Amino acid sequence: MLANILFSSSSLSDALCDPNVAVGVFFFFIIYTILKASYRLWFHPLAGFPGPKFAAVTTGYEFYYSVIKDGMFLWKLIELHEQYGPVVRITPNELHFSDPEFHSEIYSGHKNPKDKYAPFYHFTGATQSAFETHDHKLHNSRRQPLMSAFSKRSIVAIEPLILEKVNMLSQRFETAYLNKTVIKLDSAFSALTADITSQYAYGRCFGYLEDKDFKNDIRESLLASLTLFHIVRFFPIVMKGAKVLPFRVVQSLNPMLSKVLGLRKLINAITIEELHTMKQGKTSDAMLIQVLNNPSIPESERSLERLNDEGFVFMNAGTTTGKTLAFIMFHLLKDNGAYYSVLQQELIKTFPEGMERLTWKDLETLPYLRGVIYEGLRLSIGPLTRLPRVAPTEPLIYQGRAIPPGTGISECNYFLHMDPVLFPNPAKYLPQRWITAEENGERLQKYIVTFGKGTRHCLGMNLAYAEMFMTVAVIVRRFCLELHETTEADVEVIKDRIFGYPRNPSQGVRVLTTKLT
Repeated sequence: MLANILFSSSSLSDALCDPNVAVGVFFFFIIYTILKASYRLWFHPLAGFPGPKFAAVTTGYEFYYSVIKDGMFLWKLIELHEQYGPVVRITPNELHFSDPEFHSEIYSGHKNPKDKYAPFYHFTGATQSAFETHDHKLHNSRRQPLMSAFSKRSIVAIEPLILEKVNMLSQRFETAYLNKTVIKLDSAFSALTADITSQYAYGRCFGYLEDKDFKNDIRESLLASLTLFHIVRFFPIVMKGAKVLPFRVVQSLNPMLSKVLGLRKLINAITIEELHTMKQGKTSDAMLIQVLNNPSIPESERSLERLNDEGFVFMNAGTTTGKTLAFIMFHLLKDNGAYYSVLQQELIKTFPEGMERLTWKDLETLPYLRGVIYEGLRLSIGPLTRLPRVAPTEPLIYQGRAIPPGTGISECNYFLHMDPVLFPNPAKYLPQRWITAEENGERLQKYIVTFGKGTRHCLGMNLAYAEMFMTVAVIVRRFCLELHETTEADVEVIKDRIFGYPRNPSQGVRVLTTKLT
């Protein structure tokens, strides 16, 4: 009877008003829920792994800490590993690890290639991008055309572009010194990296370094994306719906989401313009469009949506280096600038005539500068959120136990970067630890996973390194700075929104230029 009623749309409303039917539906869902919970607790392939019972039954456990508690799931994971050990069942079909040696098996296991765990990756809205591509073979085919453009050799070739933009930023520091004005490093460094990224990717600089306040559409889009991250991840229909609604409607409903769509509109307009240029047989300066629209790539992989998605991810990811640079400068300047002074002396000794000519290769040879960069990457963590993988066909073995194919597996960067065995006194910023490690023949760099590992490591890693080495070197060599109304609370991570978030509101890292060297 119930089936006949449900399949008859005309009588559905009447049926729902029938007390007997309503009771039947209610008990059906109760029994279904009990059976499903019982299966997950006692009969599921992961039933033998330790973890909270509620987490084994429903993703509501993670939802509570990620959405309701606004980005607190990482801190819950730390508690769970303290309670249950190195492997914990955190959702019905996911395991999380706290084991530095197993991290490479999750993210770099070439013998057993991993896909991305599909239920997790819906949060950028860039479904055609390599980043959101789940299957490792399709990901590799999408990533391969871009590999050459982001090789170390290619990034070395654009060092003049990077130095040009760093010099522009340097001029802003000089102006601030003359006017005795404060510089917000988060905004300034994000403007720098956005201008470099836009020039390299699209052959046109967006000009954020020239803005009085370093106003930056990409940074605003990124901050909006991070704020909405957990909601969109659990409810991907939010982003899907926003992409099909008129822009003005989204602006009125959710101004923050409109900033994300605003960047997509900008990228779409540039892409169409560059495609039109190429169609006319003219040369395009947009590296990203040239590479992705190459005739050797199947036509299905050269759609406008695909080009837009890759551009959207690239521009957002490229701007995150600015956040890391601000974090590094804060730690150099705190405690009365003790670390800043040591680095400045190394740079003055190496470049006594100034820094008009310098290369990334030369800067990499400076031991203290290397320590400053690596320690900044370690403590800033990079992505805080777990980025789960899945072995699609072959089981994994961990401590003699088989992990079934199809299981989501992950280890947050935090657990490597803050491991007290690898990094004694892990919460303290200590550039010297890297010099000591090198002297002892230790390669601590392999435990820095800011840019990921394996075949899915961040494409822009070489560009980010070049930007960090050149920017820190130039600014520290040319200026004496001091923190202005900035404390540890302005950079201390207390929330996970993919990347770490400080207290709200935070004014970011602010400095005064006190002297030109």
